[in-house]
Amino acid sequence: MTRGRQVWQCICAMAMAMLSTGAMAQNYTFGVTAGDSAGEAKRVWDPLFEDLSKRLGGRVQGYYSSDYAGISRAAKAGKLDLAFVSGAVALELAETESMRVIAQIARQDGSQGYRATLMVHRASTLNNIDELSKQPNMHALARGNPESVSGYLLPESAFAVANITPVLHFKRIVTGSHQTNALALANREVDVATNNTADFNKFAKRFPEEAKQMRVIWESELIPHAMIVVRANLPEAEIKRIQSSFLGYGRSGANKVKEVAVLRAIHELEGFVAANNANLVPFLNVAFVIDRSRIQQRGNAPERVKQIRELELRHKAVVQRFAAQVD
Repeated sequence: MTRGRQVWQCICAMAMAMLSTGAMAQNYTFGVTAGDSAGEAKRVWDPLFEDLSKRLGGRVQGYYSSDYAGISRAAKAGKLDLAFVSGAVALELAETESMRVIAQIARQDGSQGYRATLMVHRASTLNNIDELSKQPNMHALARGNPESVSGYLLPESAFAVANITPVLHFKRIVTGSHQTNALALANREVDVATNNTADFNKFAKRFPEEAKQMRVIWESELIPHAMIVVRANLPEAEIKRIQSSFLGYGRSGANKVKEVAVLRAIHELEGFVAANNANLVPFLNVAFVIDRSRIQQRGNAPERVKQIRELELRHKAVVQRFAAQVD
């Protein structure tokens, strides 16, 4: 055997050893919101990250932010490879082509989505959003941050239809998580609060007495569940491999029982189903309704007509682009 051949075999052996030990494996940073407790978020998400690390052959580490705004900033800055986000954030990242949708969560109860709600204290005289629109400067509102679909965007679209401009209509507005806002409402610190059917069910289990103090006065149409997004500039084969790891998780294999337990701890998940940017069209439509309403409330008539027409054209173009995507 020639010395050149020996050297080549040595190089190949070293490369195989590095691959087998994961030294050359791709590592991933996965962004999730921690809400009111970073410790609780790590407790429920880290086991999934450990299992995904084994499936992908590289370390998956969590990036925990207190809200979706932090996840969005990190993704746009190129700090994240994966993220668990609301439809609104997924839409924002897809429009900027920072990330793309690869999966959507499936819940244990079999629901295909959730509904945003506006809630009041059970002693309130308000029965619907129309009555609310006729009482300016009388109520305090608790809502989510602007990246929240159910905590902000969907209620905002409902307010727009009812000709309510929140910053002008409510005497006070506070921003917080669904749990924080629900507790504020139960304690009558605010008069109206945004929430959603999925999060309120969890809230009712943890705070049953407080949940009894609230009732719904408005409910949205069904909105698809949260999304898994991946960095858009990853190689296509890598994206497919990541997607496959999610779709197979908790479905079969020797570790199914353990994986199912991990999923149950994360928002009572059943697993993940395939999705792409076309699943973002409902969120795109909500954003369109809000933007159109804002235009209609300002400027002179000719300028409004022009801006609305431009908005309609942009909306149609993005809808077509998302709807045309295939896996």
